[in-house]
Amino acid sequence: RLVALMAVRSHVLAAARFGPYTRGEHSYANELWSELPDQSLTVVDRNFLAANVLIPLSRAGRERHWLIRAKKNTAWRVVKRLGPNDELVEMKVSPYAHEADPTLPKVWLARAIHYKRKGFKHQTLLTSLFDPETYPAAELVALYHERWELELGYDEIKTEILDREETIRSKSPTAVAQELWGLLIAYNLVRLEMARIATELRVAPTRISFVAALRAFVEQW
Repeated sequence: RLVALMAVRSHVLAAARFGPYTRGEHSYANELWSELPDQSLTVVDRNFLAANVLIPLSRAGRERHWLIRAKKNTAWRVVKRLGPNDELVEMKVSPYAHEADPTLPKVWLARAIHYKRKGFKHQTLLTSLFDPETYPAAELVALYHERWELELGYDEIKTEILDREETIRSKSPTAVAQELWGLLIAYNLVRLEMARIATELRVAPTRISFVAALRAFVEQW
C-alpha cells in the first residue's frame, strides 16, 4: 500500500508512506500528518472518513484542517444551523476506534455543507473549518472539486512515468522500497522544474503539460 500527500495546485509530492498490505491505509495516513504545515487544509479521500484518522490530523499541529466528502451512510446529529445547507453536526466515535485510542473523545464535531452541482446528485462535505464567514460554503465546495488534480497526479505517475507497467521489478523489501522512492523522487524532480517554468511564465503549474515536460527532460538527459 502507498499513501501520499500531494499539493493540489502543483502536484508536488510533500510526503509518502508505503508498506505491506497487512497494514491498513489509515495507519499509513496517520504517519503523514506530522508532515503537514500549520495553517493548512488537507483535502482527504472519503475512504479516510474516520475519527481515528481526522482527529489526529487536526491534533498534529496548529490550525491543520481537513475537508472530505461524506459517505451515504454517514450519520450525525445537527447541533447548530450555520446558514442555508450549512450545519454544525456531531458524530459518534466508534467503540473500536475509542478502544484503539482512548484519547479520542466519544463524539466529534464537523461542519456539514450540503450542495448540488448541475448534472450530479446531492452531496455533503464535512470539514473542520467551522466559521462560515471566514470560510464560505461556496468556496469550500469549489476547493473540494480541485481534488481531481490529485487523481491526475497519480495518473501521471502510473501512465506517463511507469508507462502502465506498474509491477515492481525488485524482489526484496529493501529493493522495492528503493525502487518506489526512486520513482517518487523522479516524479518530483519533473514537477519541481515545471513549477519553476510556471513561475517564469506567470501561469499556474497546471497550465504546463506534464507529458511535454517529461519528454523534453528525457531528451535532454
